[in-house]
Amino acid sequence: MLDIGCGTGHAHDLLSPRRVVGLDRDPASFEGRDGLCVAGDMRALPFAAGSFPSVLCIHAIEHVPDPERLLAQSVRVLAPGGSAIFVTPHRLTFALPDEIIDPYHYREYDPE
Repeated sequence: MLDIGCGTGHAHDLLSPRRVVGLDRDPASFEGRDGLCVAGDMRALPFAAGSFPSVLCIHAIEHVPDPERLLAQSVRVLAPGGSAIFVTPHRLTFALPDEIIDPYHYREYDPE
């Protein structure tokens, strides 16, 4: 499984015993972690096509200005029949309909 935007690994331990490869742009976030972690841009994944049976991306897609590149890369690295799961904060939980409250978010999502 590829964990895109893994950060400090909040999901890594929960995914055990699956083999998980974490990817994040900041190599410092990998310090002290077990398992394979790769530094890179989630919009240009450094893996061959069809490399992973599943892709997980938790609270990361909202941090890129061009999420379509992240989605295309996720499809590219998925094996045929693979699954991708994207989790993002529900923007209407804390904000008004047209308001972005997190300064690190380029876009915030709701069910629509």
